[in-house]
Amino acid sequence: MLDAGLNQLHDLVVAGYAGGAATARTQYTELLAVRERVLGTEHPHTLTTRHNPAYWTGQSGNPAEARDLFAELLAVRERVLGADHPDTLTTRRHLAHWTQQARRATDDSHR
Repeated sequence: MLDAGLNQLHDLVVAGYAGGAATARTQYTELLAVRERVLGTEHPHTLTTRHNPAYWTGQSGNPAEARDLFAELLAVRERVLGADHPDTLTTRRHLAHWTQQARRATDDSHR
């Protein structure tokens, strides 16, 4: 029952994609707080949810913050899931992407 409620909340967040990156980030951040409280901070579903605000932070125009959030998430996923777990590898790929985007944003601001 509880998991079904969380899944329904997740579906509402997915519907928020239509509202833009900032809306999706806000909704995923709200969902993350619930999942952390209900499932714990290191539950695999919580870690998946934690990925989403990081992604939408970057999409909303803040690549440096997205990079930092992915770096924090990577450390937890490596410890909890292992370095070779597919979710850990996905996080590593997103960290590389947002690191590159943050570097580009910094370079562009100095031109």
